[in-house]
Amino acid sequence: SGNTVILIGQSGNTVILIGQSGNTVILIGQSRNTAILIGQSRNTAILIGQSYNTVILIGQSCNTVILIGQSCNTVILIGQSCNTVILIGQSCNTAILIGQSYNTIILIGQSYNTAILIGQSYNTVILIGQSCNTAILIGQSCNTAILIGQSCNTAILIGQSYNTAILIGQSCNTAILIGQLCNTAILIGQSRNTAILIGQSCNTAILIGQSCNTAILIGQSCNTAILIGQSCNTAILIGQSCNTAILIGQSYNTIILIGQSCNTVILIGQSCNTAILIGQLYNTVILIGQSYNTAIVIGQSCNTVILIGQSYNTAILIGQSYNTAILIGQSCNTAILIGQSYNTIILIGQSCNTVILIGQSCNTAILIGQSCNTAILIGQSYNTIILIGQSCNTVILIGQSCNTAILIGQSYNTVILIGQLYNTAIVIGQSCNTAILIGQPYNTIILIEHCCSLVEGHHTASDGHVHGDLSRHAANQDHLLSSVWVEG
Repeated sequence: SGNTVILIGQSGNTVILIGQSGNTVILIGQSRNTAILIGQSRNTAILIGQSYNTVILIGQSCNTVILIGQSCNTVILIGQSCNTVILIGQSCNTAILIGQSYNTIILIGQSYNTAILIGQSYNTVILIGQSCNTAILIGQSCNTAILIGQSCNTAILIGQSYNTAILIGQSCNTAILIGQLCNTAILIGQSRNTAILIGQSCNTAILIGQSCNTAILIGQSCNTAILIGQSCNTAILIGQSCNTAILIGQSYNTIILIGQSCNTVILIGQSCNTAILIGQLYNTVILIGQSYNTAIVIGQSCNTVILIGQSYNTAILIGQSYNTAILIGQSCNTAILIGQSYNTIILIGQSCNTVILIGQSCNTAILIGQSCNTAILIGQSYNTIILIGQSCNTVILIGQSCNTAILIGQSYNTVILIGQLYNTAIVIGQSCNTAILIGQPYNTIILIEHCCSLVEGHHTASDGHVHGDLSRHAANQDHLLSSVWVEG
């Protein structure tokens, strides 16, 4: 009871205190200092010095260790209840705390710093330093890891309940969070930053930085991944229920979301951007950027793809029920929709635009653009293609039931409609327009044109034979209107 040891000196100092109740050790000196305290109740160890300092405290109840010094400092605290470790120093610092209830580690220093906390209840790790810093927290209940430093920083948090990992630093930073319930990972830094979150329930990963940033989130329930940065950014989200991935940055950006229920992907950036969403129910992809952009959605129910950008843009939607693809951009744009039920494609852009829709039920394809535009629709029931543009435009519609193909444009326009029931082909434009309709009952061709047009209407009998041309018309330059009604 009430034991106290104070050692103030130099060279080869050692303090060992083994006892119970109100124990205190204070060592102030230089060279090869060591303090060991093994006991119970209100234990305190304070070491202030230089060179080869070591503090070990093993006990119970209100334990505290404070180490202020330089060179190869080490603090180990193994105990229970209200444990605290504070390490302020330089060179090869290490702090290890193994215990339960109200555990706290604070490490402020430089060079080879390491903080490890293994315990339960209200655990906290704060590491502020430079060079090769590492923080590892393994425990349960309200755990928090904060790492602020530079060069090769790493934060690993494994636990349950209200876990949080915050990493602020530069160069080769890594944050790994494995746990359950309300987990959060925040990484703010530069150079080769990585955030990995594996857990369940209300998981969040926020990565703000530059250069080779990566965010990986694997979990269930209300997962969110936010990546804001530049250069080689990647966001991977694998989970279930209300998943969201947001990537804002430049250069080599990639988002992959694999999950179920209310999934959303938003990518805003430049250069080689890719967004891939594989999942079910209420899936959405929004990509706003420039250069080599790609948006892919594979899933079921209420899927939506929106791509707004420039240069080599591609939108691919493969799924079922309420699918929508919207592509607004310039240069070599492509929109492909393969699915069933209420499918819609809208492409607004310039240069080499292509729309392909393969599906069933209430399909619609709208293409508004310039230069080498192509619209292809293969499907059944209520199909519609509308192409408004200039130069080398082509519309191909192959399907059944209430099909309509409308082409409004200039130069080398072509409409080919092959289908059955209530088929309509309308061409309004200038220069070398062609309309070809091959189908069965109630087919209609309307051609309003200027310069060298060709209209062909065919009726295919039940035996599969073609019963000749119904109309052929070559307009003179001064003929502004020619209309052919073909009723099979």
